[in-house]
Amino acid sequence: MKKIFIYAGLLIITSFNIYPSSLGSLYYNVPVNIFFNNYKSVFDDNNEEAEYKLSLGKNLEVNLIDGGSIKIIGWDKESVKVLCKGGINKCNVKVEETSDGLKISQDIIFKRHHNHGGFVLEVYAPGKVNLQLQTNGGDILLDKIEGEIVGKTMGGDLNLNNLKGNISLETMGGDISLKNSFVDGIVSTMGGDVVIADVVGEIKGKSMGGDVSYKNITNKKGESTGKQIIISTMGGDLNVDDALAGADVHTMGGDIIIRSAKKFVKAKTMGGEIKVDEVDGWIEATTMGGDISVNLLNTLKDEKHDVNLKSLGGDVTLYIPENFPMDVDITLAFTKDHEGDVDIISDFNLTKETTKEWDRSNGSARKYIYGKAQLNGSGNKVIIETVNGNIYLKKGK
Repeated sequence: MKKIFIYAGLLIITSFNIYPSSLGSLYYNVPVNIFFNNYKSVFDDNNEEAEYKLSLGKNLEVNLIDGGSIKIIGWDKESVKVLCKGGINKCNVKVEETSDGLKISQDIIFKRHHNHGGFVLEVYAPGKVNLQLQTNGGDILLDKIEGEIVGKTMGGDLNLNNLKGNISLETMGGDISLKNSFVDGIVSTMGGDVVIADVVGEIKGKSMGGDVSYKNITNKKGESTGKQIIISTMGGDLNVDDALAGADVHTMGGDIIIRSAKKFVKAKTMGGEIKVDEVDGWIEATTMGGDISVNLLNTLKDEKHDVNLKSLGGDVTLYIPENFPMDVDITLAFTKDHEGDVDIISDFNLTKETTKEWDRSNGSARKYIYGKAQLNGSGNKVIIETVNGNIYLKKGK
C-alpha cells in the first residue's frame, strides 16, 4: 500500500514539473488554466498581434515581472496595438481594461514559458497617454509620447526620444539617453552613463557609477532654465555643455569638463582632471589627483569672480583677463624628488618666495613656493594650491 502512495506522489510531481531550486524554493511550471481559467495570453493561438481601444489621455500600465524589454511608440490612433518581438511563445502577457485605461502584465508563477525576458513587447499607443512601466530585466524605449511617464527597469537601458510632459524614470544598471524632448523631471541609473541632449525643461540626470553629460538644456522660451545644473556620480566623468545658471558637479572618480558656465562653478573630483573652457563668475575646483585648467571671463560685472583652485597632485592653469582686479595668493608645495622640477609661471608680476627648510608637518618633507600680488586695484580673491605640479597664471585667451 505504501508503494502505491509513493508511486502516486511521484506521478503528481512529474506531471506538474515541480523542481527544487538552488535557493530551496520551488519553481512551478504548471499549466495555467488548472488554477486560473480566465488567464489567457494575448498571443495564445499563435496570434502575432492584438489591438484594443484606448482614448487620448488615458493610462497605460505595463508590468513585466518576469522581465523583457518594453518599446512604446506613439501614433495617431485611439487604440493600443501589442506585438511580441522575439517569439510569441515567450511573451505570455494579458491585457485588461481598468477604470482609467489598460493594463498589460505577466504572471511569473503560473507561466507556461518561464524565460526571464529575452523578448521585446512592442506597443503602439495614442500619442497622448500616461505611462506606468516596470520590467525586471530589459530595456525601456519610448518615442513620440506625451503625458505623465513613470517607469523602472531592474537591468536595462532607457532610450527616450521625442517626449513631452513629466517624467520619472530609473534603471538599476543601464545607460540612459534622453534627447529631443520637452520634459520636466528626473532620470537616474545606479551604474550606467547618462546623456541628456537637446531638451527643453527642468530635467535632472543622476548616475551612481557612470558618466553624465548635458548638452543644450533650455526652457520653453529657448533660455536658460534658471536653475543650477547639479550632477553627482560615484565613479564616472561629468560633461556639461552649457550651465547658464551655474554648475555644482561632483564625481568620486572621473574627469569634469564644462564648456561654458555663468554665475558660478563648483567642481570636485576625487581622482581626475577638471577643465572649464569658460566661466563668467566665481569658481571653486578641487581634485585629489589631476590637472586643473580654467578660463575666467569677466563680463558679468554684477557677479563676484573669486577663484579657488586646489590640486593635490597636478598642474593648475588659470587664464584671466589682462585688466582683471585681483588679490593673488598662490601656494606650490613640492617634495624632495620634485625639487627644481616645478614652479609658478606667470604673465603677471608676482612676488615669489621659496622656503629654505623642509617642512615635515604633512608627512613627507616639503618646501613651498609662494606667489602673491595685488593687481589692477585688487578686489577678487585668486587662491591656487597644488602639490608637485606647475602653476600657470596666464593672460586670457
